Parts: sequence; C-alpha cells; structure tokens
Amino acid sequence: MLEPKVSVIIPCYNQGDYIGETLQSLQSQYYSNWECVVIDDGSTDNTVAVVDDFCQKDSRILLFSKSNGGSASARNFGLTKVSGDYIQFLDADDLLDELKFQKQVELMERLALDVSYTDYSFFNSQNELIPIVRGANLSKFVLLTLWGLGFSVPSHAFLYRTSFIKTNNIVYDEKVKQREDWNFHLTVFTQSLKFMRLKGYLGAWYRQNPKGKTGSYLKMQEGNFLFLILKRPQLLLGEQLLWTMRLSAELWQWMFRMIKYHELENSKFIKLFFTQGFFTLFFFIGAVCFLPLSLPIIVMRFIKEYL
Repeated sequence: MLEPKVSVIIPCYNQGDYIGETLQSLQSQYYSNWECVVIDDGSTDNTVAVVDDFCQKDSRILLFSKSNGGSASARNFGLTKVSGDYIQFLDADDLLDELKFQKQVELMERLALDVSYTDYSFFNSQNELIPIVRGANLSKFVLLTLWGLGFSVPSHAFLYRTSFIKTNNIVYDEKVKQREDWNFHLTVFTQSLKFMRLKGYLGAWYRQNPKGKTGSYLKMQEGNFLFLILKRPQLLLGEQLLWTMRLSAELWQWMFRMIKYHELENSKFIKLFFTQGFFTLFFFIGAVCFLPLSLPIIVMRFIKEYL
C-alpha cells in the first residue's frame, strides 16, 4: 500500500542565502513520499537559481513564480498546486527534524487526526541549535488570550490533513500582512477538528533571522498591535472580550519592552488606536480598564521565561 503523500509549501522572497539549507533538511526526511512546491514571491536575489538547481536534481521539488504579494498569497497559491494527502507549510529559512513526517503521518493515520503539531526550538545565524523544548497545548481560548505572550507555535510545527483544509475552505487571509500565522491558527481552531500535540518532540527548528518580521521587538510590537486591531471586528462578542484582555496584556508587554530594550520608538505604536475610528479607541480604553486583571498573565510569563 502506497504511503500517504506530504505536500510541502514553501513561500520564498529573497531567501537565496537560506533556502538551500531548508531544502536540504527536507531531503533528509526519513519519510520519502513527499512533494515540495516552492513559491517564489517576486524575489530579486538568487533565490530562483538556488531552487532551480535543486529542482534539476530532485523531481519532488517544483518551483513556481508569481509577482510579489506577501507570504499569505504565496501560501494560498501553493495550496492550488499540491496533490498530497497532508499539507506542511515551511518558511524558506527554517528547518525540519528528519523524523517529522514519519512520526506525524503515522500518528495521524492511526488516530484519524485532522491536525497534529510538534514542539519546536530555535537556531541562530551560526546554525547552532538551541535544544530548549518549546510548545503549548492549543485551543481557541489559548489563541485568543495567551498567544504571543511568551509562546507561539510556528507554522512548520504543524501537519494538516488536506481534506480537512479543503473541506473547510481554510486559506490564509491575504488582507492580514502581520501575524498571518496567528490568524491561520485561529481559523483552524474555529473548526470542529481532531488534533494532537506531539509533546516533547522537537520537530521544527525556527531560525532567528534578523531580516524576518519577528527580527526585532519593534517589528513584533507593531505587528501585534496591527493584528489585534484588524482581527477584533471579525470576532463574536464574547471572543471580543477575550481579545480585549489579550490587548491589555499586550500593553503591559509594550511598556516592559520599552524599558528592557530602551526602545523609546516603541511608544509611537500607541497612536494606532487613536487614528482608526471610534470602535478601535473603545477597544483600547477597554484594554486599559483590564490592566489590573491582565498583570498576573505577564507576571507568570516573566517567571516562566526568566526564572
């Protein structure tokens, strides 16, 4: 019986320095029945040449090019090009453990799961792995209230059953330019699904890349505020209350980051709440009122992260 096929989608924009290592980690998988579609999102460096060299040597790797539209549009484009039973998203500068497909496919087939995800860790610009296990037990409640407060789970830690993605018409929202992974996870966990975490298994390695969206706390802060503002109107009333609590915790994080990293530029992002209409301002005022309630969340994060 033929093993299920894993379809890997790699959005890529100007990652010629890293895409080769990412594709090598894919080729190192013990599980061999996979295909990979690399979506070049209008790169201007040597990305296409690097990927094309891999395509010539490995027929499982395919290259498609499109005009620049962001990682969300590139991933959605990739979803139209794959044919596998499972979907693996992978950024062009990250790495996978060599047993990831084998472990997740076996588990998902045996338990008929829609989604599974592993724990993860980081590696730095010197390719030094940092073997500290990170992960979380996810739910929509956790995604609404705690995501980004000391933890997140990168997209390449997940493996999705293709039929689950297609049946529920799940795609990346191309209007979301910041925190599109967070938004995608919220969409997934809104569905009725059967999922499992492979707790303790480091299946995904996340590159600490200064060129990325999360390469500095300034970029992270702006991205978090913009996404919190953008997502609020899409939520149900009860979810909006949880979202307001999440913004309240973000305000504490915003203040502490300014102090810790001496990034006074961080203060400018608060203007976002005063320039985007009455409801956004009301959202901010509600979060300020929740500050005493959200402080324990930040205190617990401090204890976990630093002590």
